[in-house]
Amino acid sequence: MIAESVETLLVNWKRLESRFGDYRCEFITEMEVHDLMVRAVDAEVIPVTMLPKVLEEWRNPSYEAFMGRSLWSLFNAFTHTLKGTNLNQLPRRTTALHGLLDHAIGLN
Repeated sequence: MIAESVETLLVNWKRLESRFGDYRCEFITEMEVHDLMVRAVDAEVIPVTMLPKVLEEWRNPSYEAFMGRSLWSLFNAFTHTLKGTNLNQLPRRTTALHGLLDHAIGLN
């Protein structure tokens, strides 16, 4: 039973690494960013009141590694903004974020 759990963890970890690799390779336009931000509010990834913070983090990332204009940078703008929010809502919000971004690049 423990071995199965560890194996499941490893499979999920590899899937996540692959997803993040796809995010890093997918460059997006400002128009696509704006559309995804509105869709993120619709999907309840963030409340509308946090939208300016995500936009600011996208435009002026806190970390140099996220200066690129990729889906990875946008993902990090969202997750950076979500830091310090309600921990009970965080899993649902990040799952919704993955669903939104995966759909944007055709991952299912």
